[in-house]
Amino acid sequence: MIEYDRGKPLIFTHIPKTAGTSVRAVFEGWFGDNLRHHYGQPPERHDVEALHSPEHPLVLYGHFNGGRNLAAWEHYPQIDQFVTILRDPWERHLSLYFFAKRRQSWKNYSHFKSIGTLEEFLQGEETNFHNFFPEPLTRENFRDVIESRFVEIGIVEQLQASLARISDRLGVPFDPGQVPHVNAEPREEEIPTWLKDRFRGIHALEYEVYDYVRETYERG
Repeated sequence: MIEYDRGKPLIFTHIPKTAGTSVRAVFEGWFGDNLRHHYGQPPERHDVEALHSPEHPLVLYGHFNGGRNLAAWEHYPQIDQFVTILRDPWERHLSLYFFAKRRQSWKNYSHFKSIGTLEEFLQGEETNFHNFFPEPLTRENFRDVIESRFVEIGIVEQLQASLARISDRLGVPFDPGQVPHVNAEPREEEIPTWLKDRFRGIHALEYEVYDYVRETYERG
């Protein structure tokens, strides 16, 4: 992956249900008031050139979801270094489903009103995490995108190791006590594990990306 350049701003692309809200608190400790949010419809526009300096580097943190016209390449095409955290796609989808079910009546979560049953949700294709990457991914280009656009990528399943790596790459101090507790969404329904193979087929690219990153942690 690329070296972090403090002379340029950085984007942390927060993929839903990957401990991003908790990790944001760690980043706030590192970057203070120059951690700026990219949330909402539409998100606030930030004057990157005015806010950033090598002494006070800017990090934009939020949902850069290309599926909702919030892609980094549309909003901040001048930024070319990224960090994110991934999660096993099956576990992420389960967590997202139960999160959505509890919020279907909330005004700000109206896009969740048609998620259907758990089985239907797990067989849908709308929540691919590669929508949050800095450019469209294919099975042919994802390795190059990871290696040429990212400073580091973590995984929820090894969050302490991930934050240690990220802090090392960004040149900021890391205290293992900073590792946030990740709240699990309660699961009130039987999990249809018989759908796992079908799910993996539907989300084959997601798994290739996730496995590529996961293997770097397994190698140490």
